[in-house]
Amino acid sequence: MLVVKNDQATTEFDPNLKILKSVYIGRYQKELAIGHIKKVMKFYSHNEVKGSLIDISQGYGSFAKLFEFLTTSYYPIAAKSGLSVQVYIVSSDLLSSALGEKLGYLASQFNIKSNLFVDKKEAEQWLVKMLK
Repeated sequence: MLVVKNDQATTEFDPNLKILKSVYIGRYQKELAIGHIKKVMKFYSHNEVKGSLIDISQGYGSFAKLFEFLTTSYYPIAAKSGLSVQVYIVSSDLLSSALGEKLGYLASQFNIKSNLFVDKKEAEQWLVKMLK
């Protein structure tokens, strides 16, 4: 089920597994990313979401400017809706991996387990396993 889509990202929801799947593409643009995340937050506020898969492997540029917004706005709502596990798919470059690790640290502040993968299939398998 499509939740939200813009030029930067697409987020879908699997109602059977209660997993949100987001894919970010292209050059990071703060305004588009925040607009997308706000719509995802609205979905969280009306739905139970247990897991989240975020694929940032097709994006480029730094999204570190989002960290404060994620900490003060996104993660509190996500955790309240039941999010307990989040997985990130990153590219093999150092910047993507480092930013993904930072996102994992931020999530852990809200008792959300997270992990990083380069392979999408491995990421999905880990997420489903952690939710059982």
